[in-house]
Amino acid sequence: MKKLLLVLLSVVCGMQAWAYHFEVEGIYYNFLPDNDVEVTSGTMWDGMYEGEISIPDSVTYLGVKYKVAKIGEKAFLRCSALTNIEFPSGLSSIGESAFSECHSLTKIDIPSTVQNIGPYAFDVCNNLKAININKENESYSSEDGVMFNKDKTMLICFPAGKSGDYIIPEGVTHTYYTAFKFCGFLTGITFPSSMEKVSYGSFESCSSLKTATLSSNTNKIETIAFANCTSLTTVIIPSSETRIDGFAFLDCSSLKSIQFGEENHFHSFRDGVLFDKIENSSNEILSVYPAGKTDKEYVIPYTVNEILTYAFLGNRFLSSVTLHENIRRIGYYAFSACYSLREVTVSCRTPRDIDIEFNSFGILPLSECTLYVPPGTKSLYEAEDVWKDFGTIIESPLSSVEKPEAVSDMYLFDNTLYLNTSEAEIISVYSTEGELLYRFHKPVGEATFSLASGKNKLLIIKTSSGKTRKLLSL
Repeated sequence: MKKLLLVLLSVVCGMQAWAYHFEVEGIYYNFLPDNDVEVTSGTMWDGMYEGEISIPDSVTYLGVKYKVAKIGEKAFLRCSALTNIEFPSGLSSIGESAFSECHSLTKIDIPSTVQNIGPYAFDVCNNLKAININKENESYSSEDGVMFNKDKTMLICFPAGKSGDYIIPEGVTHTYYTAFKFCGFLTGITFPSSMEKVSYGSFESCSSLKTATLSSNTNKIETIAFANCTSLTTVIIPSSETRIDGFAFLDCSSLKSIQFGEENHFHSFRDGVLFDKIENSSNEILSVYPAGKTDKEYVIPYTVNEILTYAFLGNRFLSSVTLHENIRRIGYYAFSACYSLREVTVSCRTPRDIDIEFNSFGILPLSECTLYVPPGTKSLYEAEDVWKDFGTIIESPLSSVEKPEAVSDMYLFDNTLYLNTSEAEIISVYSTEGELLYRFHKPVGEATFSLASGKNKLLIIKTSSGKTRKLLSL
C-alpha cells in the first residue's frame, strides 16, 4: 500500500512539473485534434526558452508527422532571455500571454496564416519595438511596427519598447483595452478625429506619458483609461460633449491640468480641479483633485455636495481642507494616501447628514490629524464613526447661521464676523496690537464666524486675496 502511494505521488508530481506531451530538439508540444500540435512551455515554471528559437512547420514523434498549428497560452511567458522567434508558415493561432514579459525580444514577424492572437500576447515586452504583420494576412495588419485589425479601425498593440510621441492614424475608431498598457517609453499621444472614445484601461501604467490630446470627436474617456500614468501632467479635451468616467485618471500623481477647449456639458475644470456637473442642478461632484496639485490648503467650493471615490488620492502636498455645510457624501478612499493632510475643517452642524465611508481617509494616521467643527458640535462628532478617529477635535468659530441682511461685504456685530466675498479665502483676524486671534477657511459667498467675547471691539481683518479691513463692532 505504501509503495502504491509513492508511485501515485510521483505521477502527480510529474504532472505538476511537466506540462507537455512530448519534446523534439528542445521545443515542447501538446497534441491537438487532426494531427496538429501546439508549442507549449516545458515545465510549470516560466522562462525556460532562450536565445533564438525557430519553430518548424511540422514535427515527427514516434514515426507520426504533426503540423505545428498553434503557440499555446503562456508558452513563452517570461522568457526574458529569448532574443528572436521564427514562426512556422502554417501557424494559425497565438495564445493568450504567449510572449508576455519577453524583455529581450525586439521584433515579431507574424505570418499570413495567423487568424487569432490572444489577449496580452506581447504585453510588457519592454524592448519590443515592432510587430510586423505579413501583408497577405486576412485578420491583422501593421503600420510602423504597430499592430491593428485588418481594416485598421482598431489599434490592438503598441509595442512596449517603442518610444517618443505617437499620433494614432486617422481611421482608427477605438483601441484594444490593453493596446498601450505598460508602454513605459511612450511620452505623448494624439487622437484622430475618427476616434470617439478612449477605451477602458488602454493607457494604464504608461509611466513616461506626459500629454494626451484628444480629438474634437472624442466623446468618452472610460474608467482607468489613464490610470497610474505617473508622468501625465496635461490632458487636452477640445469637445464639449466628452464624458469622463470615474477613475479615468486614477493615481496620476503628476497631473496638473485638464484643459477643455470649450465649455463642457458634463464637466468643469476650475483652479486645477475636475468637477462633474449634475443635470438640472446647480450642485456638482468633485471628481478629481490632481495628485500633482501643489497647493497646501484647499476650500471645497460651496457648489459641491459630493466628493467622489478616490478624488484626492495620492496628493502629497495638501495639508488642510475645508468641507462646507453643503457636502452630503464623501466617497471611498477620497483622501487616501494624502500623507501631508493634518487639518480638516467641517461646517456641517449634524455629522450624520454627511454620508462618509468608513475608509474615506484611507491609510491616513487620523490620530495625528485635527478636526475643526462648528461650536457646540464636538460631542456629536466624537460619537460618529470616522470623525471620532481624529486625534484632536476642536470647536471652531466657523458656523452656519441664518443669513443676515448684509450692510457691507465685511462687518462685525454681536461677536459675529459677517463676510461676503466672491471667492474662497483664508481669513486672518488680528488685534490692534498685531496678535493673531483667529484664522478661518471661508467658502465662496456669504459666511459667518462666531468669535469669543471680550476681544472684539476693534479688529483688523486680512484676507488671502490681499484685502485688509479695520472693523469696529456695531
